[in-house]
Amino acid sequence: MPRLVLIDQPNASAIEIPEGESTLGRRPDNSIVVAGETVSGHHARIVCSDGSCIIQDVGSTNGTLINGLEFSGTGQLKHNDLLHLGKTLLRYESGMTARGRSTPNDLLAAGRRQPLGGEEASATNLGTIMHDNPADITGVSTGGRFGALSANSEKKLRAMIEIGQRLRGAHQIAEILPAILESLFEVFSQADRGCILLRDEQGQLVPKAMKHRDPNADSTIKLSRTIVNHVLENKSGVLSADAGSDSKFTGSESISDLKIHSLLCAPMLTSNNEVVGILSIDSQNPLRQFSQDDLDLIMSVAGQAAGAFENAMLLESFIKKQKQDGELNIAKDIQKGLLPTKFPQVEGYEFFASYDAAQAVGGDYFDVFQLPGGRICFSFGDVAGKGVPGALIMARMHSCVQSTMKHVFDVESAIQAINEHMCDTAVEGRFVTYVLAILDPESGDLTLTNAGHMSPVIRHADGSIEQFDDELVGPPIGVMDDYPYEVETRRLVPGDVVVLVTDGVNEAHSPQDELYGDEHVLEFVKQGPSTAEALGKALLADVQRHAAGREQFDDITIMTIGRKPS
Repeated sequence: MPRLVLIDQPNASAIEIPEGESTLGRRPDNSIVVAGETVSGHHARIVCSDGSCIIQDVGSTNGTLINGLEFSGTGQLKHNDLLHLGKTLLRYESGMTARGRSTPNDLLAAGRRQPLGGEEASATNLGTIMHDNPADITGVSTGGRFGALSANSEKKLRAMIEIGQRLRGAHQIAEILPAILESLFEVFSQADRGCILLRDEQGQLVPKAMKHRDPNADSTIKLSRTIVNHVLENKSGVLSADAGSDSKFTGSESISDLKIHSLLCAPMLTSNNEVVGILSIDSQNPLRQFSQDDLDLIMSVAGQAAGAFENAMLLESFIKKQKQDGELNIAKDIQKGLLPTKFPQVEGYEFFASYDAAQAVGGDYFDVFQLPGGRICFSFGDVAGKGVPGALIMARMHSCVQSTMKHVFDVESAIQAINEHMCDTAVEGRFVTYVLAILDPESGDLTLTNAGHMSPVIRHADGSIEQFDDELVGPPIGVMDDYPYEVETRRLVPGDVVVLVTDGVNEAHSPQDELYGDEHVLEFVKQGPSTAEALGKALLADVQRHAAGREQFDDITIMTIGRKPS
């Protein structure tokens, strides 16, 4: 069977290539995981059939070469071909040698330095060697696991399986982090201290699990900021066999202060290459050092933990959204309960209202109710803002109007009382454009005051349009305390229809980003049906036709007050 050999390491590691398609790259979801700082997360793919293999680069950052040469599309692989994934060097074996495997001489030949792009470059192992002194080996790993577990590493393999089982299906990652440290301490007998940090909601790294081998040791674990910053900035694991003399951390007082002799530190990298946490273990015994294989193992664990963290965050977001949706549905029902379900029945008159929130709940508001003596009160407003904040102001406005109109029966006194109350309890930036009107059915007189809202219009039986006086419009409710709002009265005759809308109507956008517009509203009212209910429904349908399914930016509310034709 064909296989790949990772060379330029003391014990060349090999992995067989199965029939069909296999993916190569740094991310753990590849068929063949190859580490190296210059290897992309998803770097290349190999397709094998009847012992013959071709390779194709899949948009990697640093490219794929065969024997140091670029190729277009797919490249046919031959026995002993050298593959460069970035600067990481692999050797392809076709599996057709007499003994079915490479000879020692083959491996020695494969381990030599090879030309890459006209320059001499050595292949990296599972990480990049950062310090050449054998007594002070320092390496980094970006996460690949090619050859990380040798055949006699059963203990490490069992630990990986155990950790994977613990992480699989974990809903609360923080709960199983101590168990991960327990497993690592079983594998790494030289480990004295361990710590796992995760990002909180503010993006800060905070410790979520800590462990000391010595039960009598200080429970506090201090980490070197130098090492943590190095891992965060480079998004790679750190191995130092002798951290105190490591040139990479020269000048870091914290490393010597913390009595760190050998350490492993690995980033928890998500699929988006974001660091969501850090896993660190260290040894205080200068005679018991960590190795490159140890770094590869802890990088594997960190990768699994990062994947589990992502899944847990997605689950948490899903649960939170379900809860929010449930709460919004409750709020929607409450808000719906604040709106009138039926209007007063008054002979010779017809009323209509429609409310369509841009979100689950909204800030538009209307109410229609009967006052003592048979007069009808109309309350119509638009809160600055939509969604939950707007809905809360809307609820307060509804309560304020209802309580005020139980004791005050004229428009001028009522608007002053409503504005005073809303100013006293105002939230900065939250105001209400508002129209308050009282209809005397006997005379047809409609007395109205306008607090910053679009002026209502009257459509007469002959189709002509009459607007209320814009000069009498005062500031919105909740803006200016003690403002002397003015009122005006118009007598409705048979066939007249008064139309009130919120700005969600005239500001409705079409898919071509065209506004419905004030002129369109007036023209439609002029040409629309003659009765209040028919005109209100037709206007709403025309706005929806204009929007043509486009998401609305604001709540859409329409109210019509009509005196039936004789």
